[in-house]
Amino acid sequence: MGAGLAGSLVTGLALAALLYTAAPTAFTALGASDAVLGPGTSYLRIVAWSVPAAAITVTLQAACAGVGATRITLYTALTVNAVNLPLGAALIFGAGWGIEGAAVATTAAVTGAVLMGAYGHRRLPRDDGEAPGTREISCDLWRLGWPEMTTLGVGYINEVLLAGFAARIGTADLAAYRLVDTLTLVLFIVLSSVSTALTVLAGQELGAGRQDRAIAWHRASRQHLLLLLAVCGALALALAHPAYGLASADDGVTASAWAAPRGPC
Repeated sequence: MGAGLAGSLVTGLALAALLYTAAPTAFTALGASDAVLGPGTSYLRIVAWSVPAAAITVTLQAACAGVGATRITLYTALTVNAVNLPLGAALIFGAGWGIEGAAVATTAAVTGAVLMGAYGHRRLPRDDGEAPGTREISCDLWRLGWPEMTTLGVGYINEVLLAGFAARIGTADLAAYRLVDTLTLVLFIVLSSVSTALTVLAGQELGAGRQDRAIAWHRASRQHLLLLLAVCGALALALAHPAYGLASADDGVTASAWAAPRGPC
């Protein structure tokens, strides 16, 4: 945990500085218009300083999940939204800060990191003084972490490309894209909940040297994932169109969105 938190803090600060410095260049590369460049740069430069807290939060969530304490992630998300939503409404509309108010509200949601830190201090095991050296721990963390980091990086590159594409299309097409993206995200959340449980339960069995039980968890989770994929895909195809209608009254937006879900489903 010490090596993980230190790495998260250092990496988070470096990324925050990079985002702050490169914000105008990034928006220009994505094809942002002059009307978007100024507000977008202001937003990103404010939000950038929440990156270290976000990195620490993710590290603590992973550590808590490793000991089976997954509820704290839910409580943290609820806390972050309880801070972000009313504060955002107050700053954006009440104080008239606009997009800068949204950025400040998002940054204020670092209260999630405070909650995770307090919970982790109470829930996670204490140091028994027998841990290996920091260098060995850091090497193990890197060996386990770089494949997932690369996978997430590829996913974020995809998001960047989509953002650049979205900057060049009309608002109706952009709204339709966001609806489809939200549907895909809902499916992903349902499926990832099972894979998270697999990671915790199988990982604990492997750590205890019970490989046969870890394989049993893997087999059961694979069956659940296939079943959930089939059920959720069928529900998405059946309910996507009326759900889109609830989100947008523009028939053009809903029609464009409905033409796409057969792909992600």
